[in-house]
Parts: sequence; structure tokens; C-alpha cells
Amino acid sequence: MGKKYTRLYNIDYMKETKYIIGIDEVGRGPLAGPVAIGIVMIENEKYQTLLGQGIFQPGKDSKKLTPKKRVEYFEKIKELKEQKVLTYGVFFESNTIIDKFGIVGAIKMAIKKGLASLGDNPSEMEILLDGWLKAPVEYANQKSIVRGDESELVISLASIVAKVTRDTKMELLAEEFIHYDLKSNKGYGTAKHIAGLKQYGPCELHRQSFIKHFVSK
Repeated sequence: MGKKYTRLYNIDYMKETKYIIGIDEVGRGPLAGPVAIGIVMIENEKYQTLLGQGIFQPGKDSKKLTPKKRVEYFEKIKELKEQKVLTYGVFFESNTIIDKFGIVGAIKMAIKKGLASLGDNPSEMEILLDGWLKAPVEYANQKSIVRGDESELVISLASIVAKVTRDTKMELLAEEFIHYDLKSNKGYGTAKHIAGLKQYGPCELHRQSFIKHFVSK
């Protein structure tokens, strides 16, 4: 399998926490569609075992994987969930929420919603978040890791489940909103997307606060 992931961040309370949780966001920059938060939770002992197996390639966040490889990894993650090795969830906030609260506010809301789904005992959780992301303050055992999706396996897995799930959602929405090439761009501001936006105007998926430069008043 080549290189294996290793723990880069030896946190003092790591041995005392029951669960390792990875969090990453996908869809921060698109002009249309929701933002997505991926959360993966795994028991500490099972995480150490998974790290040693070398199933997943280190140093690859979801954006750097090919679509084919992302789906391949996602299928492996689903198998691990079926085997009760880990669990995961993807939590969305809509373009309407993004326009109302800002992208940072929407991401915070999705993280809070996702963590609430895992139970009400934060002391049992070690939470690792990609980049600037933060969990609510009641989750004391948390660490934000620059490029964490490239260095910490549980964050990388969260990135993959969020990316594949959001991409699939955007591909389905593309069948209804046909003027913006959403199947290809997933809501990002490609030339075809912007051309459709200028020709047909925005649809109900667009983030009004993101498209001001492309739509005349």
C-alpha cells in the first residue's frame, strides 16, 4: 500500500478520549448550492488499528483525488461503516442560510448540528478540524490543523464523504436547473456557469451574496 498515515498530533488527552472525530467542509466557494460538513467518528483503539492498515493513501485531501479515486475511497468508508469500524454523516446548510448568516456562520451551524448528532458527552471526544474550522466551545478537546485533510486520516475521510455527497447532490440538482452546467462545476464559478447566470439570471440555488459581480441589478 506504500506510505501509511501516522498520528502527527500527539495530544495529551488523546489516550483518555473514547472517540476520534474528524471534521472538514466542502463547498465554501461555489456560487450555488449548499455548503457541506463531513464528520467521521471512530473509537480511539479502532483508529490506531486503521492507521496501521494503510488502506488510504496519505497526503491526499478530497480535492486532490480524482473523482474515480474519491468514489473508490467513499465505498471503502461505507464498508467500514457497515462493519461498525466507524460512523459518518454529512450536514448541509443551504444557500439561503449562507446569504442570511454568511458562509462562516453557515459552516458553524452545520458543525454544531453534526456534533449534536453524535451524542451529548463532549468529554469523550477528541475533535480534529481542518484549517480554521472550530467546534463549539463546549467541545474542549479540539484542535484545528492547517492542511489537516492532508495529514490526519480522520479529517481526510471527513473531506471525502463531504465532497462525494455534495457532488452527488449537485449532479441531481443539475437535472432540474439546466442552464448552469452544475453537473460539471458543482456550483463553482466556471465560465459556463457564469455565462448561464448572465443569460438566464440566478435560480433558487444561487447564493445572492456571491453573485453580485455577475448579475446586473
